[in-house]
Amino acid sequence: MIDITGKRALIVSDIHYGIKNSLGSSRFLQFLDALPECDILILLGDIFDLLFSSVENRFGINGPVLKRLPAMNIPVYFIPGNHDSWGSEVLEKYSIRECPRGLGLSQNGRRFFLHHGDGFNPSDIGYRALKGLLRQSFLVRLGSSLVSPSAILRSAMYVSRTSPLKGHSMQEVDAMAATAFRLAEKYHLHGIILGHSHFPELRVQKGVVYANSGDWIRNFSYLTLEKGLLELHFA
Repeated sequence: MIDITGKRALIVSDIHYGIKNSLGSSRFLQFLDALPECDILILLGDIFDLLFSSVENRFGINGPVLKRLPAMNIPVYFIPGNHDSWGSEVLEKYSIRECPRGLGLSQNGRRFFLHHGDGFNPSDIGYRALKGLLRQSFLVRLGSSLVSPSAILRSAMYVSRTSPLKGHSMQEVDAMAATAFRLAEKYHLHGIILGHSHFPELRVQKGVVYANSGDWIRNFSYLTLEKGLLELHFA
């Protein structure tokens, strides 16, 4: 749990930076160039439509975003999503602090947990196990040694072109929120902050806040956390 009392955190997710979301990618670069005032930037997953260290080292496809982050001279935390979980080496190179299990924050005596949100739908139990397995460092190294960066990039671009970016159903959105509230009660948290659903929102239940940072495909939304209070914004 990191104490950020006295600081303003900006939280953003689901840019899906890349060819599939050219408008959102362009707008996000402009957003970074004129970033609203904050002391901490938290990237809540699926910032990139593909982040794989061997591909990034070879082709630099996410360079326009990655190169801007250290220049901000503020701490940048990265919580991997389901599209960008394989870039630890690259994140370290750019001095971005990766938090693969999520991030705990305290501010003004209030405790928050941040996670991308994949796996918060109770039906995702099989997915959670698979993601945990695929993120094992030895498997990432093995895959990089067996498959060339060019082949990975070609495959990823094919998937990117053929799979649409879409939000989750309201049933899934509500299931994520319900899981968040249960976990907040279990661990005595004041709030849980997720992305993943592409549905920006703030909900309050029994004094606990559930927040979702939305996306940059349709909503161009982000959250701020200051003095223990969450606010939802639209760029």
